[in-house]
Amino acid sequence: IVWPFKLASSLSNISISESGTYIPNPLAFELSKVSLDKTPNHQIIIVGRFYDNVKRLDKALEMFRKLLDKNPNCQMLIVGEIAKNMAAFDDYPETIDQIIKRLNFTDKQLIMVGEKDNVIDYYNESSVLIMTSENEGFGMVLIEAQAKGLPTIAFKYAGLEDIIEDGVNGFVFKDKNHAQ
Repeated sequence: IVWPFKLASSLSNISISESGTYIPNPLAFELSKVSLDKTPNHQIIIVGRFYDNVKRLDKALEMFRKLLDKNPNCQMLIVGEIAKNMAAFDDYPETIDQIIKRLNFTDKQLIMVGEKDNVIDYYNESSVLIMTSENEGFGMVLIEAQAKGLPTIAFKYAGLEDIIEDGVNGFVFKDKNHAQ
């Protein structure tokens, strides 16, 4: 990232030059190559802070139920804080907890591990990351997952094309097209 202004030189890991300030990539772990042919272990991961309707956890849960109907061996791992009593976004007046109960997931199908400081092991254990966010400021979760070789599936939003190349390192779907 190039900033057109100078930052205090006392900040670590920042390089300052006459033309701008360079801040290194924030990833702090070893990179792996993304492969759409990754051996499936039937575990899907979704990572985030799910106390905001913008993340659209309700869409992820609905998509996962459809996948389970076709492949009952799948699991979805939710890593992050969940506001279970939060009303789902725009499609229905249910809370996240009510959606989970209505979709009748077992504890082996839907695994909620809560917020974690280090998600690398969870990325390594999964076959694909899904992101159902309406938008993202930076998409750090996508970058982390891809750095660990995990293909990603996301709804299209502005800036996503800088992270996912559709059909190469993941798949991009039209917004709200969770029926696919």
